[in-house]
Amino acid sequence: MAQAPPGLQLKVGFDQSIFVRAAIVNVVREAVIATLLVSLMVLVFLGSWRSTLVVAISIPLSILVGIVALFLTDNSINIMTLGGFALAIGMLVDDATVEVENIHRNRALGKPLTVAVLDSASQIAVPAIVSTLSICIVFFPCSS
Repeated sequence: MAQAPPGLQLKVGFDQSIFVRAAIVNVVREAVIATLLVSLMVLVFLGSWRSTLVVAISIPLSILVGIVALFLTDNSINIMTLGGFALAIGMLVDDATVEVENIHRNRALGKPLTVAVLDSASQIAVPAIVSTLSICIVFFPCSS
């Protein structure tokens, strides 16, 4: 291991950790607010505690899986990944709301729970993928 020459002084020119910490606080706050509002909306409009619990658990669980995936792929949490998490939370809230409402609608048609869940997933899968891809297209670089 090489040593620095005598008299060399190192100074921190820019500390990005201040911005990353602030962004982490903001992402966590937005995730909590989104979870509470969506859970409240599902409870008020669908009147189902089970659906409310599913939505309330899915958002933090998805963020946890994302953080684990970052760790397993040896990536760091930085401003860019936190921006991705913020975007993903919004998309997750939308998709969870649509899926839970569709399951509730299929249950109201008299379908058993398992059939209602499977039918709802098959009905929502393609539109959810297309809407997600249309959002992702915005982030692809364009050639000039």
